[in-house]
Amino acid sequence: MKALISVLFILLFNVNTFSQSPLKKQWDKTMGGFQTERMFTSPLSCFDKGFLICGYSNSGISGDKTQINWGSTSNLKTDYWVIRIDSLGNKLWDKRYGGIGDESLHFAVQSDNRSFVLVGISNSPVSGEVANINWTGNNDGGYGS
Repeated sequence: MKALISVLFILLFNVNTFSQSPLKKQWDKTMGGFQTERMFTSPLSCFDKGFLICGYSNSGISGDKTQINWGSTSNLKTDYWVIRIDSLGNKLWDKRYGGIGDESLHFAVQSDNRSFVLVGISNSPVSGEVANINWTGNNDGGYGS
């Protein structure tokens, strides 16, 4: 009986020693402007171990946002907002895409040639980076960069 208890104790002890250690936070960053930003919950992992964080914003130049909002910030018009960070969370660049109406970015993918394709909706007429007519007057969309 003593041998069985000893074996069980050794097995239980060994199982605990091989369990995974808890995850440790590597870095924590806050990014945004003085209005409202909506970002994806999952950043896009990039070829160089960095990330592309995508969403939309109605902030003008403020905080971490370096470009104007094409739409009126007083009317809360949103543009796509894309942030490129390195593996340590340091911002490399940010860019907004849109027109004078509302844009809402839904997802992004990285292509084989290391460029990004952004997909979402827009109700802007030709303005800003919106180069095509919005045929329906409602929401059409898609950008490439």
